[in-house]
Parts: sequence; C-alpha cells; structure tokens
Amino acid sequence: MFFGYENVSRCGSNWLWHMTFLNNIIPWKDIDGCANWTWYVACDMQFFLILPFLTDLYYKDRKRFWGTSLGLFLFCMLFSTIVIFKNDLTASYFTYNNEYWSLFYTKPYARFPGFLTGIIFGCSYFSYKYELNKKDGPEESQKV
Repeated sequence: MFFGYENVSRCGSNWLWHMTFLNNIIPWKDIDGCANWTWYVACDMQFFLILPFLTDLYYKDRKRFWGTSLGLFLFCMLFSTIVIFKNDLTASYFTYNNEYWSLFYTKPYARFPGFLTGIIFGCSYFSYKYELNKKDGPEESQKV
C-alpha cells in the first residue's frame, strides 16, 4: 500500500484542478500524481452538470433533444477516433502505454457516450412509464 505514496502525494501543482473537477482534463498529456483515481469523480461531475440541460431539452423539444444527443455522441466518437489514430494508442495489456490512460481512458470525450446512452434510456423509460398511460385515458391506465 505504501509503495505508491510517493506518486500519490504530489499535489503541489495540480490540487486546484481537483477542486474544480477538471483534473481529468488538466494536465492534458501527463499523468496526475495527486490522487489520480479521482478522474472518475471529475467525469461524473462534468456529466451531471450537463444532465439538467439535456433532460430539460427532452421535456420541451424532443426533436432538438434527439438531434443534440446524436450530435454529442458523434462528436465524442469522432474526437476519440482522432485521438486514438493521431497518438497511435492501443488498449492491449501487453503493449502497456501510459498515453492510453492519460490521453484517452480518463478523458470525458471517451466516457460521455456511455453516460449519454443512460440519459437516452432514462428519458425513453420516462416516456414509456408516464406518457403512454396518459394517452390511453383514465379507464385504461387503471386496468393495469
């Protein structure tokens, strides 16, 4: 457990990025030695800040929601592909490369498509659960 203390305790220059939940973006190419497992918390915070805008868009204008979701998904996939090819990254365990972890794995553009899939399924489930029953009328929804 103590073998990694030297790397984990280097928070002198990067502590500010941890406080602002930007430590998975800044520093861009270097591995952060200050509590480096917190990249996931930063991703979650960034995604949860986007979540209210997307769900409000779903509630108000479904066509814009689907267009925005598709656009964000395609942007993330395109950006991820460019980063992978430009830096010749591989996810193979046998060709372990720190750049894969620092340039791709912990970045929000690699993680957002999965989060976006959850938002889409959640909004679709909301429509299935609550909006379909309203169309049936009060008699039909009480039969369930």
